[in-house]
Amino acid sequence: MTAAASAATTVVQRRLILCAVMLESMLSVLDSSLVAVTLPRMQGSFSATQDEVSLVVTTYLVAIVAFTPIAGAISTRVGRKRVLLWAVGGFILMAVMAGRSESLLEMVIFRFLQGTFGAGLVPVGQATIFDTHPRDEVGAALGYLAMAMVLGLSIGPTAAGYVTEAQTWRWIFAVHVAIGLLAFVMIWAFVPESDHKSTVPINYLGYAPLAISVAALQILLSRGGRLDWFESTEIVLLAGVSAGCFYVFCVHMWMSSNPFLDPAMFRDWNYVIGVLCGFGFVFLMVAFLVLFPAFLQQLRGYPIEAAGVVMGIRAMVSMPASVIAGYLNRWMDLRIVAAFGFFGVGLACWQIAQFTADVGYRDVMIAALTFGVGSGFAFVPVNVLTFATLEVRHRSNGTSVMSSVMNIGGSLGVSLMVANLVRESQINHALLASYVTPYTELRQNLVMPDAWDLADPSGRAALDAVVSNQALMLSYVSDFQWMAAVACAVALLSLLLRSVGRVAGPARQGT
Repeated sequence: MTAAASAATTVVQRRLILCAVMLESMLSVLDSSLVAVTLPRMQGSFSATQDEVSLVVTTYLVAIVAFTPIAGAISTRVGRKRVLLWAVGGFILMAVMAGRSESLLEMVIFRFLQGTFGAGLVPVGQATIFDTHPRDEVGAALGYLAMAMVLGLSIGPTAAGYVTEAQTWRWIFAVHVAIGLLAFVMIWAFVPESDHKSTVPINYLGYAPLAISVAALQILLSRGGRLDWFESTEIVLLAGVSAGCFYVFCVHMWMSSNPFLDPAMFRDWNYVIGVLCGFGFVFLMVAFLVLFPAFLQQLRGYPIEAAGVVMGIRAMVSMPASVIAGYLNRWMDLRIVAAFGFFGVGLACWQIAQFTADVGYRDVMIAALTFGVGSGFAFVPVNVLTFATLEVRHRSNGTSVMSSVMNIGGSLGVSLMVANLVRESQINHALLASYVTPYTELRQNLVMPDAWDLADPSGRAALDAVVSNQALMLSYVSDFQWMAAVACAVALLSLLLRSVGRVAGPARQGT
């Protein structure tokens, strides 16, 4: 749709289109949180090792990152509505087949195919929002879209737990079917077909090295921690393949007369800065979702239900914050809103970095609420500004590239922060243990409890548990300090975006 066509849609039509896109986007993010919770049950069913059953998630993620870049290009050739219907229909079918899998090999194949179909859900849906809504309504629409995605991430683990306990892990795929069928009907009934289709053929030769590069990088990030990173020949080879193929892709993009991605996209300042901010946002978000519940359970002894409540409350404040940030497009400079959000995320991470192992529930909740508000205010303004100046002809490819970069950002955030946690824990344990030997001055001048008697094996074990606990605490502190620094850096980066006015006119058209 052009700007004129988007203005011609009625308010009711736009609301129905938004609901359809919210459902199919929720379907995509819901999957990861649903399946991850049930991996231990799958492992038992398939008599697989932990490394083998992890392929159920890894192959899905590899398919997502490999096929997301081409989803936008396909939608500009055959139409966005058609692509969304194919994507949702294929996603549902593969979910059914995955739930009926009798072997791990079948499950891995169907999960890969499910990721292939799911790759287009978020970017093509987001492009549909931009094309069907006037500029002054895009922010609010993206706010509701972000709310739906946060809701999907939040309810996934809870739904998976209840369904698995009540039935078996196979029934979690029925959740995909229920939401997917509703999304399919709404897309078919309410989403209009795009009217600016490209007749230029897709350059698959240019796409292939990009797909191989991001797929190799995703495998590297997924397996690096288990294989001790670059101590493993496999990781070294994956890094070489990823870097080499990305170099080939860049050379082809700049030298070809018909590149897979038009280099003109990357001359748009807001788009480049916005993609980097989106990378940073998902880096922080996914790392927080992994680290904070683990911190609460490992060091504070929270049961999984209590940790889930804390994360649920964070999501509850994040959802309205996203909607409010979308409406602020009409009254405020969105760069200020985005920077405020990222500084809020950084403040939350810094608060957690000041925790001790006996931190109270009140401080935990304040940090969770601060992170929820900050993340809600950060995401929507960045998305609005990223695509505000991008030409319409680049919009489908632009949303696909941004989604790919954000997927990689999430994987990189978890990999780096978990690797740093493990490394710091080992270093801190060795450092702290050096102060509690019988020969240190501290040990000789300090009266130790009888339960920590170094002459007794049980005493040594008890003291080692305390040292390990404190070493892990210091490691979490290090991680959240790094995350606070990243959040502040992204906040400053977001201020480099160019303002497009509080209520801008029609979107700039491509030629």
